[in-house]
Amino acid sequence: MALQESPLQTGAEIFVERHGFQLPAVYSDFASEYAAATTGVGVHDASYMGRLKATGEDGLDLLNRMSTNKVVDLASGEGAVTVLTTDRGRIIDVLGVVNQGDHVILLTSPGRQQAVIDWLDKYTIMEDLVIEDVTAETTMLALIGPEAAGLLGLTSAQISQHSLTSQSVELAGSEVLAVQQPLGSLPRYWLIGTPDAAVGLW
Repeated sequence: MALQESPLQTGAEIFVERHGFQLPAVYSDFASEYAAATTGVGVHDASYMGRLKATGEDGLDLLNRMSTNKVVDLASGEGAVTVLTTDRGRIIDVLGVVNQGDHVILLTSPGRQQAVIDWLDKYTIMEDLVIEDVTAETTMLALIGPEAAGLLGLTSAQISQHSLTSQSVELAGSEVLAVQQPLGSLPRYWLIGTPDAAVGLW
């Protein structure tokens, strides 16, 4: 769900369509918003990106065999970026794989959820694995900037752009999953929660 669908409308007056979602285009002006993201903190509604939930003991093992990065040894709370390819090396999608212990979160490119599900299902034979598309049931905000970690009450850790870390945080009375993935040299956190929680977070 995009935030424009919430009763608060997020305060934006101009919206643009991104992959079937109506998203805020500008609030004040581009220069001040860029300055906020690079010197303080900025927030972006990234709900148009796909979110899959993989349950079963063989999720990481199958992803490890079918993509380019080593993900089989990811501990709970750890993640990695990997490229899911066909048997001929063609790219299906670039995935963020985040181990949550009892399940795995897959962050997909916009609109690529079903393609990822179909390809993994094709090779799920004896494996214990079920993949659900939870994009419509959740929202995802991107918190970007040097002050992002402090706003979340976290200590910013230096990780590579191809690594992810995650932990649950409580914001505005709701528990959300904070996934750290840098944007170039800037700290960035994906905040994944329920649509109701997103309004309070915003």
